[in-house]
Amino acid sequence: MKLWGFDSGIALFINETQALYTSSSYTWERNEAYFRIAFFLHPDDFLFPITTSLNVVLTFSEPFWTREKQEALLHNAPRENPDLRFYLSCDMQHFIQEILKPQNNEYLYEIKCSSTALEILASVLQHNVHTPQNCNACMLIEENGTLQYWEKAQKLILEKFRERLTIPEIAKEIGTNQCYLKRGFKMHFGDTIFNYILKLRMQEAKFLIAQNLGTPIAEIAESLGYGSLSSFSTAFKQFYGFSPQDLRRNR
Repeated sequence: MKLWGFDSGIALFINETQALYTSSSYTWERNEAYFRIAFFLHPDDFLFPITTSLNVVLTFSEPFWTREKQEALLHNAPRENPDLRFYLSCDMQHFIQEILKPQNNEYLYEIKCSSTALEILASVLQHNVHTPQNCNACMLIEENGTLQYWEKAQKLILEKFRERLTIPEIAKEIGTNQCYLKRGFKMHFGDTIFNYILKLRMQEAKFLIAQNLGTPIAEIAESLGYGSLSSFSTAFKQFYGFSPQDLRRNR
């Protein structure tokens, strides 16, 4: 659990959570003092690789949220309903991914988070989505040659799954949009891109840990695109039911 309160009047809360919903989404609430956006990130459909479900909560107060500004900002907003979950658009996912990136300099991180949080706020207020949607809303037209996109994506993943590969990077490489890529890949290969990459990484990790007893597990984790040993160990244990250390001890 991480909690930051910035001088700019923005509070950021990040927490691991159980997968209560099947897709990434957000809700919002307000009162006279603040506007709060609560994001739920699900690893199966979030555009960028995460190893567990996350809650990311942004709270805006003075100077960005005052009673005087509410009418202008929320004039066309949907009727408030705490249970209504909205579609988490691609641009919002990109902004959140920027917030989730680790930073060594706390001052620079605060500046970055403050500016990115305002972009998220603007995106939420501009979208004012009334009907929850997801990538199934994207048209998937079956034409001659369509399969080449998914085969190209699969080939790219097989070549680069050890790197920190993201869906936007894959979509750009093969020449299609992100939602089209996600839906088409799952239709043709029966699995999400996230799970496909995860399986490849875990199979490779198990082999490397068992066969290279002198190589530190942290080094193996880094070679497979993981930024920390803890995130790798969590993913490994969730996948196999035992930790990398257990595997090595039992060799």
